Amino acid sequence: MAAVTINSQSQPNVAGHLREQTYDIDIAADADTLAVPFYSVENVIITPQAETSIGYTIAQTASGSTITFQTAGAESGVRVTVRGRN
Repeated sequence: MAAVTINSQSQPNVAGHLREQTYDIDIAADADTLAVPFYSVENVIITPQAETSIGYTIAQTASGSTITFQTAGAESGVRVTVRGRN
């Protein structure tokens, strides 16, 4: 389990009563992780460049959350939008 490579990330945005942050990431292998600054993640939108399926699980703590991705292998240029509370 390793961290994903973050190519770019947006400034935090407000979406209704939630914060929103968008990342462009590269996933090297199954079970790679992305740490986000939200203690409560409400929504995750994953947009891969290829026609693939990417699953995820979320571990939430009072100081932030970790998203773990399930993939069949490496994925590059994946856009991930996370909405939550911080």
